[in-house]
Amino acid sequence: MEIAWKPYFDKFESLMGAGLPMNGIFSDHEGDYGYKMAWSDDFRDLFQCKYGEDIRRILPLLIDRDIQGKDVVWRYRWFDTASDIYSELFHKLSDEAAKHGVYFTMHTWEESLQLQASCVGDVYKLNRGVSLPGTDALCCVAHNPQNFKDHYSIAEFEGVRFMNEVMALNGPDRYTPEELKKQGNCLAAYGVSHVVNHAVKMTREYAQSSVPPDFYNIDPCWQAMGQYTDFIRRISYVNSLGRAHAEVLVLNPMDSMYALAENDVFDMNFEMLAEKGGIPKINASFGGEAGEINRQYGELIRILTRQRVEHLTADKEYMRRMEVCGERLRYKEYAFHTVVVPRMTMIDLVSAEKLTRFAQNGGEIYWIGNPPTATLQNGRNDPALASCMDLLAQCGNVHFLKAPAELDLRYSVQVLDGADDLLCHWRVIDGRHFLFLCHNVGESAKATVYLPGVTGRAMLLDPATGERAIPEAREEKDGLCVCLEFAPYGAWYLVITPGQEGEAWPKTTLVRRIPLGAFTAEIERGNTEKLVTHKMNPIRTSKMRLILRKGCFDDPTHPDVAEILLCRDGEIVLQRDIQQEFTVVFDEVKAIELEFSEQEIDEIRIISEKGLTSYRMEAWERAWWHTVAELDTYSQSELINPVAYPAGTYDVSLTDWSEWEMLSRLFAGVVQYRTAVTLTEADLDHHVKLNLTLGSGSVGVTVNGQDLGCKLFAPFTFDIGRHLRAGENVI
Repeated sequence: MEIAWKPYFDKFESLMGAGLPMNGIFSDHEGDYGYKMAWSDDFRDLFQCKYGEDIRRILPLLIDRDIQGKDVVWRYRWFDTASDIYSELFHKLSDEAAKHGVYFTMHTWEESLQLQASCVGDVYKLNRGVSLPGTDALCCVAHNPQNFKDHYSIAEFEGVRFMNEVMALNGPDRYTPEELKKQGNCLAAYGVSHVVNHAVKMTREYAQSSVPPDFYNIDPCWQAMGQYTDFIRRISYVNSLGRAHAEVLVLNPMDSMYALAENDVFDMNFEMLAEKGGIPKINASFGGEAGEINRQYGELIRILTRQRVEHLTADKEYMRRMEVCGERLRYKEYAFHTVVVPRMTMIDLVSAEKLTRFAQNGGEIYWIGNPPTATLQNGRNDPALASCMDLLAQCGNVHFLKAPAELDLRYSVQVLDGADDLLCHWRVIDGRHFLFLCHNVGESAKATVYLPGVTGRAMLLDPATGERAIPEAREEKDGLCVCLEFAPYGAWYLVITPGQEGEAWPKTTLVRRIPLGAFTAEIERGNTEKLVTHKMNPIRTSKMRLILRKGCFDDPTHPDVAEILLCRDGEIVLQRDIQQEFTVVFDEVKAIELEFSEQEIDEIRIISEKGLTSYRMEAWERAWWHTVAELDTYSQSELINPVAYPAGTYDVSLTDWSEWEMLSRLFAGVVQYRTAVTLTEADLDHHVKLNLTLGSGSVGVTVNGQDLGCKLFAPFTFDIGRHLRAGENVI
């Protein structure tokens, strides 16, 4: 806090707080509480205070077993103490941020239960004490609900927002509108209400760069990214309101990880550092039973998500806070009628006794795998736990399953016909039901969904555009049936207002389809030359020089520079064809100086025929040369080689350019498709829409020279009627 935070607090205090520019602090924290057997001077004192025992006396039980079966108890207590000390550090950060009116959010490790135990300790305890619990989602992890569910549940129980850092280290090939939409849909379905788009790795390291190197100056999708941020704002806002409509609770089996953390986990000869195996080695150190518990827990969450069963998870602390009220397990505004207990070897005895009362009152329990025999309080073969399990076995509403795949709960949202692979998230906001429903597949689909126990007026909200619609809906039995149509990767918020009459569905009649003429595709300039663009803060100068080094790939000679353009606010202020000879400074380096009348410059463009491997652009300021632009791409030959394709006009069908054999996958820029359609005066009397079935990328449309804007996501449908005329229309 003293080193990293205080300078900001001192200088920018007036800008900090809710509604002000600096209203939060984000920490990307992937450290740990200490390698193997962590230690600190206050560890012994806290352990003595909590458990009345000198930790030095019981240290052997971290790696061995005792005849009384108490080793699992002391192992749990060691992790519990480490978690207390580690969590307190983050809670202090959150408290300090709150003093300045800002929130504190962060993530640690969540990839596996074993990794959490060995690096974080108690994830629930740590996240309960920060302003916004959070996770990260490297690469395509956003598609896996296991990485979200525990932290999301903490946020729900604590009544705060849930942060996720997303789209990290995908590599530029995956940073597409389609993947942005797919992962955004997942965030909406998993309850994320505060999105941090990964912002590091803005480099030319191709494999891990978050975005393509040409993203900001060539790729047309960047111009439409406001539509993505609007989409993220809408889903974050809805997820920040009300509460989840969750009536199923899943117990988190982390305590079993502590019990199974023996042998290799604390053995200094079994290295688990990143350079010695990393996460897989850490997982393996806990043994096969821990691996199976982790695997089944992840499978269970994925099955419940796939079955569209709205659920939360709870640790022993939340279980202790809950009350048995008839056939429900209640905490705050949540009332659970079903509890799912995953595979585990050790359980909190207080939780086991509460589950027993819950079942005896009529609550439903699904117990997966062999019941545990150890408790946190008494260790292995606890007779009190055995008594609870005997009572549970006598209840007809307790179901013992061998594996998560046997679980088949009543779906929160049922699909009667059509696409059955919908993602769903159900919230209740001010008495209204908000259901996020998504078909996260790259093709259009229809589905009829049934919402049991809900009736009222139905409305649709498109989270990508904000547009509203009235769906075809009808009451059936004690619920509501709604017919939905989805665009590729399409999503809707289905909003149900109980107690209000449903609006009549506006039936529309398709008069006729007007076929478009043949298309041509135009590529204005072939990319046979390599264009490199650098933007910078404005400088005023009358002299610049370009310094080049030899390449180190197939052609070790100096690259040829064909043209240099200097710009201000996008306008070219100097264009210089390079005809003069470079001055050879020494064998590896050559330079050329450009002199001109004094200009203000904020952009440099360099065109070369072979592509640049390394260069530096310097400006003469204050009687000295100062570097203003630099590039070194020795490690990325594929980026600096020119991407060749012929400029011209081609007859094509309306398909994605990536399907053409003439264009490389590294093509960046715009392909302009052009067609014409002839209409009559009678055609103009109808509402006319242009529906393009392109599969990817952003799409912009002009009709008769009028710009209709650009869309980042499907459906690529445009209202074009008011721009049409009788006769030929150019699209």
